[in-house]
Amino acid sequence: MMSEQRVQEYLRNEIHRIQCTTNYIQKQMRILELSENEYFTTASYDVRLEENGKVAIHSGKQMFHNTVLGGNSYLSGIHRLRITIENLNSNHKYLFFGVLSSATGKIQSVPSFYSPSAYGWSMKCIYIKGIQIEEYDSDIVQEDVIELELNCDEQTISLLNKRTNKKMQMMVDGKLPWKLHCTICCPGDRLRLLD
Repeated sequence: MMSEQRVQEYLRNEIHRIQCTTNYIQKQMRILELSENEYFTTASYDVRLEENGKVAIHSGKQMFHNTVLGGNSYLSGIHRLRITIENLNSNHKYLFFGVLSSATGKIQSVPSFYSPSAYGWSMKCIYIKGIQIEEYDSDIVQEDVIELELNCDEQTISLLNKRTNKKMQMMVDGKLPWKLHCTICCPGDRLRLLD
């Protein structure tokens, strides 16, 4: 038979374990995987959308930074969006992945990553508030899966290349809600949102 002190210690440990498990489950519930509701909308004329907005294709005949936005607005929680680069022009690799504050109501400049509410990564540069702040060596290539995590609660975004496991993160002090914000530059460039 256990002493009363050992019973109390056991119960404290069990309560602590249950609280930790509950906290973990609550945290995991807040991480929302890409839902079937996310889709691309277009803000540029040389983009063709297919498969109910899951695929965005640069349909123009010349290079131009075409903006593709997500249809959802993100105000709270953690959201992971996965995008496959199905086609990428091998001569002029240029894509952008990030967020744009949907509070502004419209894109304020062309290319859109120069908008004051744009945050994210191109194939060569990091943009904060639409300003190129730093260059980096991108490891993104055709057929890569990019995971963009939008943490509205902590106001951070991160970009993860699933192939190389290279991850980058930045603080976002832009107004919520945010929209998924991508740019495709070359004819034939093609992005797909994954479920």
